[in-house]
Amino acid sequence: MEQSDATICIPAYGAAELTDACLLTVVMTCSPAEVLIWDNGIEHQDLTNGTKVEETRCLDRIYARSEEGRILSKGVWNLGFAEACNRMAADAKSDLLVFLNCDTEPQDGWLEALVREFDDPAVAVAGPKMVSPDGTIRHAGIKVTLGGGWAWSAEEEEDLPTRDVGAVTGACMAVRTSVFRELGGLDTSFIMIFEDVDFCLRVVQAGHRIRYVRESLVMHHVMPTGPERYAHSWQGLKRFREKWGNATLA
Repeated sequence: MEQSDATICIPAYGAAELTDACLLTVVMTCSPAEVLIWDNGIEHQDLTNGTKVEETRCLDRIYARSEEGRILSKGVWNLGFAEACNRMAADAKSDLLVFLNCDTEPQDGWLEALVREFDDPAVAVAGPKMVSPDGTIRHAGIKVTLGGGWAWSAEEEEDLPTRDVGAVTGACMAVRTSVFRELGGLDTSFIMIFEDVDFCLRVVQAGHRIRYVRESLVMHHVMPTGPERYAHSWQGLKRFREKWGNATLA
């Protein structure tokens, strides 16, 4: 599979400068078939002087960072991460979806390394190594624990090799478009937590492989989250445990 087989899907939220920086690094580091953006709540500031401007002016300025015709604006209201990703996936024209948070900055070679894993037809999902701006490893795959009514997941934070894993983070997750659609996309009953792990578990349950790719590197700024995230956390954890606590993947 080639970079030109990929559609990058960015659910955009928060300061416009985050999306601007993300798009700039996408344009500089890879050549996907298309880039889709869903505006889930960009704080529409003028990128030159910080003053408020009309939404369309701000978005036009962001989209101008890429080549004409490769950026498609989708929506101007907050549908939540899962629903925004599902809608972009429904519009995608490529064989591979790459979901990418707007607070990330992909590094040289990141997409090439990810798509290479899909030369193996058994691989349905792949995710990169994600680091903080200071280089600290934030994500090297996700370890999932299930059984006895218990379900939990934790990101690995060591410099581990490329390997099969139970899940990868939705902050940057490449997925075969056919598999994503066959499995019904992300479960929108999860809000701001566990959407990615739940999807990955369904991928494994369906008999596919998930790869963590050390050679693919993405910087993750991790934007500050407000109280709304924590308000949904307990609900999401309860839903996750009810759904997966007694499940088997074999």
